[in-house]
Order: sequence, then structure tokens, then C-alpha cells
Amino acid sequence: MSAPAPPGLGLAGKMPEHSLIIIVWVATGLAGCFVVARTAIRVKKIEKLHVDDYIIYAAFLVLVANAVLQTIQTPHCYNLARLVNGLSTLTEEETMASGNTYMRYEFTIIGLFWTVLWLVKASFLAFFYKLFDGLQGYRRIWWAVVVFAFLSYVGCWIVSINVCHPAKNYFIFGSCNKDIDMKTSIIAVLYSTIVDVLTDVMIMAMPLRLLWKVRISGSEKMGLAGVFGIGVLIIVFAIARAVQIAFTTTNDSVLLALWGIIESTVSVIVGCLPPFKSLFSRRQNTSYNTSYEDRYNKSALTNELRNGSIPLQSRTTQTIRIHRGHVTTESMEDIVGSSGEDVRWKSGRGGISVRQEVHQTST
Repeated sequence: MSAPAPPGLGLAGKMPEHSLIIIVWVATGLAGCFVVARTAIRVKKIEKLHVDDYIIYAAFLVLVANAVLQTIQTPHCYNLARLVNGLSTLTEEETMASGNTYMRYEFTIIGLFWTVLWLVKASFLAFFYKLFDGLQGYRRIWWAVVVFAFLSYVGCWIVSINVCHPAKNYFIFGSCNKDIDMKTSIIAVLYSTIVDVLTDVMIMAMPLRLLWKVRISGSEKMGLAGVFGIGVLIIVFAIARAVQIAFTTTNDSVLLALWGIIESTVSVIVGCLPPFKSLFSRRQNTSYNTSYEDRYNKSALTNELRNGSIPLQSRTTQTIRIHRGHVTTESMEDIVGSSGEDVRWKSGRGGISVRQEVHQTST
């Protein structure tokens, strides 16, 4: 166990190396718990996984890889903190070796950090893609957001590479301290934060108009809006991190690492939350004699769409599950809350087609 760092080192003076490593792995483990819980809910409620689930798994794996690199980099973070504050006891050669190692890990950690955030965005986009099935206007907006998100992600890598002039000196410790390098670093942080926040806002805003059209109770609307709006948490942490990095006079490498851990972990946790909506869905027992209207007035539904509301509760649509002689059903709200994939929204002529499923397990 390493000894506490001396005072006057920013966060490094208050938190020893092993504490940072513990935080890294506790945060990663917490994110892992949410991933497991998300999977359990999906398997229990809809009995299969979807593309957005696999993308979240990829985000978590990248988070784990980043945790490993952060653990390896931590001693070099503290060496840099001591050097900046004139408290380093390393020789010049040791300082250069540690500094070069820090820079190599930092470049990779930053790249993986953005990869985690953008994979979570991709998970939300994959979820909404199914929700917008048949709605061409929403699908066009969806593709526009996808293109913007992809170009923004590529831009994050580009600005990260060009914070040092010339770029080939990036991995040479002490070679990126010119005024232009300092200004470019601030620009890089601001750019990445702005596109991060903008992409989150776009993703959250996409389904809101459709949600407003759905004729369900106010509490159910609030619940769905909450699911779609949980990205606000990521935005808050992104802005806090940017302010800490770009608008503080001290260069605290340990604090920078801590903010990266917090934001990426929160991002994965938030990405795991949408399926939790199904835990609050209503469920009721019925007999075999479940019925619903076989025909839907398409012209009336078209008028409903134009007038800004969709009467989801005007028909009794159910998914029937048979297990050991017991029959249960799921309402339309349960299905939408669980996966959003048993409902096919139709545009043009208007209408919603609903699939009735009968699931039977052997006794």
C-alpha cells in the first residue's frame, strides 16, 4: 500500500494512489451491476436481447479496458502531480520515462473515454430505431442524428491528436507546453464537450413529440419522458468535467482521471436504465377468453395522428403467456415500456398494427 502523498498536490495530496485505484474499480463494478440488472430485466420481460443491449455490453467492456489502463497509469499521474508542484524525487531520466509513459496511456484513455460515451449514445439510437419503424419523418431525423454523432466522434479523435504542435511530439513529455498547445487543449475540451452535449440533447429530443401524441395517462407519460430524459445526468457531468479541465489554473492530473472515471461510469449506468421502466408496468391475470377489435378505423386513426394524439388505450391489445396452465397478459403500455418493439408505428396512411403473441411453456 502506497503512502499518502504530501500536501500541496491538489487532489493527489488528499487521496493516495490506492484510493484512486479503488474508486476506479468500485465504479466499474457498479456499472457492471447495472449491466447485469439490465440483462436480467430484458430476459425476464421479453425473453431476448436486442442490438441496444449488445452495444451496452461493448460500452462496458471498453469501460473495463479503460479501468485497467487507468490502474496502470495511476503511479505516473502522481509522479506528474509531484513534478508540477516541485516535489518530485525522480531523476531527469526517470521523470522523462514516467512522463512519456503517462502521455501514451493518457492518449489511449481519452480515446476510450469518448468511445464509452458514444457507445451509450449508439445504444439509445438503436432503441429508438425500432420505435420509429414506419415513421419516415422520424427515421430521417434519426439518420441525421446518427451522422452528426459519428462525425462528432471522429472529430474528438482529430482534436485530441492535434493538441500538440507538431502532432508527432505528442508522446514526448514536455514537448506540448507552447502557448498554442495550451490554447488548442482548451479548444479540444470545449469542442468535445459541446458535441457531446448536443448529441445527447438531440437523442433525448427525438421521441418527445411522438411521446406527446400517445394518448396515455399523465403519469405514464412522465414515466416514459423520464426514461428518455435520463441523459441529463450525462450532460451535467460532462459540463462539470469541462469546467474543471478548461477553466482552472492548476493542472491536476489525478482530478482529471477522477472526472473521467465518474463521467464514463455514469454514462454506462444511464445507458442501462431504460429497461427498468418495465418494472413499473401493470400486469393482470385473465382467462383464455381475451378479445380485441379485429379491425381498426384507419381513417379515424389518421385523424388522430394529425390531431396530435394516438389512442393506445382505445383497444384491448394483449400478449398472452401460458405457463403451467396459468394465463397472464401484458397491456400495450407494458409492451412499450418493456421493449418498444412489439408496436409498429405506421406513417403515411396512418395506423398502428399490434401483434398478439401466445407463449406456452411445458408443464
